[in-house]
Amino acid sequence: MLPFLGGPAAHAVALDVDPAPIVRMKKYITFPSPVEIHDTDLFPLDQLPAASFDFIAALDALEHVADLPGMLTSLLRLLKHRFRSNRKRL
Repeated sequence: MLPFLGGPAAHAVALDVDPAPIVRMKKYITFPSPVEIHDTDLFPLDQLPAASFDFIAALDALEHVADLPGMLTSLLRLLKHRFRSNRKRL
């Protein structure tokens, strides 16, 4: 999915608890944009600047998070304000 999500972007960031599959995939697939790959154990979300993302996709991930409200708050902090929903908070 990352090559397709990164396609229209000028820059894409991939965070995973196990980035090895993404690194292996890059050997066989040319990603259409610069993609940074980070291990979340070594690169926690709080190291990313606030309001620095236009789009966040959490594919097959959130159901494994112990502190879901905390994770959603962290992800919301990363979104640029114009892309935030007007819906009520959890």
